[in-house]
Amino acid sequence: MSAHSLYHTLAFQAPAVTSPSGHEPRNVLHRLAGRLTKLRQRHADAAQLRNADERDLRDIGINRGDIERLFDPGFAQEYAERGQPWVTPR
Repeated sequence: MSAHSLYHTLAFQAPAVTSPSGHEPRNVLHRLAGRLTKLRQRHADAAQLRNADERDLRDIGINRGDIERLFDPGFAQEYAERGQPWVTPR
């Protein structure tokens, strides 16, 4: 039995369990896994930019000093407060 089919089999058999905060444990774990995935992707994206040469960075409109700032959560919020559009890093 694969993990995928085992998960769905157990999902139908498991009783509805909620934590004291009222959240289902599966939802909490799902959100945590999503956050970890986003964090790993951010680290991979930052590493790719750090490994890029100066010409490639110039082509996309940033310099080496901007890389760490781009992945700072406060940076996107600062842009939003100024009314400037900015795509939040994954």
